[in-house]
Amino acid sequence: MRPRKPSFAADYILDTVVSLRDSAPTLNQAEQQWAHDVLVEYFGVVEKRGAIAEAAEIFTAVRPQLAVAGSKTPSVPATRAKAQSLPSFDELVSLLQYRKSTRWFKQTTVPRELLAKAINAAALAPTACNRQAYYYWVFDDPTLTQELAKLPMGVSGFGHNIPVLIAVVGRYRAYSHVRDRHLIYIDASLSIMAFVQALETLGLASCTINWPEIPEREKRARDAIPMESDERIIMFIAVGYPDDTGLVPHSPKQPEAVFGRFNLES
Repeated sequence: MRPRKPSFAADYILDTVVSLRDSAPTLNQAEQQWAHDVLVEYFGVVEKRGAIAEAAEIFTAVRPQLAVAGSKTPSVPATRAKAQSLPSFDELVSLLQYRKSTRWFKQTTVPRELLAKAINAAALAPTACNRQAYYYWVFDDPTLTQELAKLPMGVSGFGHNIPVLIAVVGRYRAYSHVRDRHLIYIDASLSIMAFVQALETLGLASCTINWPEIPEREKRARDAIPMESDERIIMFIAVGYPDDTGLVPHSPKQPEAVFGRFNLES
């Protein structure tokens, strides 16, 4: 923030370093490096009083346990990088217009490396405090896919021809406050939009499938998919190579006058 205060984050810095201390062994190297760099920068600029001083002592003790490497570019806030090359607005709109919810797929194996590319692109989407509290669970075994396709509603007419079914799963463990209870849905949905657009650039099509939070279906899903107790399905996504003979719905979109408002316009 500007101007930066001499002391900030006093209300939650202690919880932060305690969480780091307790969870460090389970974090990957990139996460440990990020936590290390941010906290080194933080404790280097704040006045160490009260909870901040206590947190600094804990961090000093846990710091040697972190798997970090020297880097010329530490994982701390920096000025926005200059874009080297970006698609034009018209090119972006062309991609957005080209993507259609596709329900008919070729019965062709989808390479996992393409799915991995799209997932990596989806991981670039913004999330609250960069918590990234969701993941993509890919099912490409034909028998399993056909069974899981029976879980959501609205797929009875085309579920039999889905080559890949993906469950996007949110994790509540990243959010301890009531105010954050909807963030797994918001964050995952931002990512999903990037994911389905990335698929199009790889020659793949998709259909996002709404997941109804109906107790009976939740139980069936948990019986079929071994999720943790705090995990929730956000939605399913059907993925495959599009069957060019299959029909897609005509979906006219509302004009800007409907979607956009400025200030206190009625």
